[in-house]
Amino acid sequence: MDLRELRYFRAVAELGSFAKAATHLNVAQPALSRQVRKLEFDLGVELFVRMARGVQLTAAGHVLLDHTIQLDAHIDAARREVAVHATQVVGALRIGASFPVAQRTLPRLVAEYRGVHPAVQIELFESASGPMIDGLMAKDLDVCLIEPPSHPHPDLTCIPLWVEDVSFIMSKGEGQDITSPMTLDQVACRPLIMPNRNHTFRRMIDNALARAHLSYEPEMEVNGASLIIELVKQGMGCTLLPISAIDPDQLREFCIFEVQPRILRSIGIVARTDAIHERSVSSFIEMTQRLVPEIAKGSSQIAGTYHLGDAVPLMKISPSNCQRQAA
Repeated sequence: MDLRELRYFRAVAELGSFAKAATHLNVAQPALSRQVRKLEFDLGVELFVRMARGVQLTAAGHVLLDHTIQLDAHIDAARREVAVHATQVVGALRIGASFPVAQRTLPRLVAEYRGVHPAVQIELFESASGPMIDGLMAKDLDVCLIEPPSHPHPDLTCIPLWVEDVSFIMSKGEGQDITSPMTLDQVACRPLIMPNRNHTFRRMIDNALARAHLSYEPEMEVNGASLIIELVKQGMGCTLLPISAIDPDQLREFCIFEVQPRILRSIGIVARTDAIHERSVSSFIEMTQRLVPEIAKGSSQIAGTYHLGDAVPLMKISPSNCQRQAA
């Protein structure tokens, strides 16, 4: 039993005649009769009572006609739904981002994306880079704006977006007598409030200090950049973070210093390799690469120099501009 046999059967059943059905389908009547006979043979039942002036459905024929009508409706619906994919992006898109990338970029990106692709259902998640990588690997997320993993992974594709300086940050009242830039050995002896050792950013800082043959013990380990910033603001310690972690309205509450040698944090698009060709994901990646420089230009925390490399925009963030604002 195939779709052509069912189509022929339905035409005969609804028109009540092999001759009329053959004309309607534009096929030879003997060929039509053979297809219907084959269908009856395969099913093991008579579908029609054949009469001199046409045909009537048997009880089995009525049952098959009902199913054929439903099947045709399902096929038509499938055609319509599939055709939508040829004209617009549909489906779901699960986006992850780390703080403060989520706050700085996602509102604009999501607004622009929804304006272009309103049929896509968007879910947003905020967490540290490590859990985001786990979410991608578990296929719970489609694309993330995070620090790329330190080692290449065959199942993940990473596209660099921007690089920003890590700065030494103290409360306004604590840092008046310190000059910029600060060396790493000066930083290492300060009461640092840092994420725990499982955090990607913390491992990056530890590696930078280790390369300088320095070690340190944090004053506190805190999982959450916003809480770290608040604790520093209250004078409970200092930290190493990108300036972008601080709300622009609170910059004057802090003393912010360059660090030498520089510690650079990269932010990129990380997606599952098997998902980057899905239209919902590829459209988001293209839009992110195009809009991130515009978002950067609108931020008071970003110095505003841009570089293009391998057709990927890189955004340069410097603490010098912010330090002048905070002073």
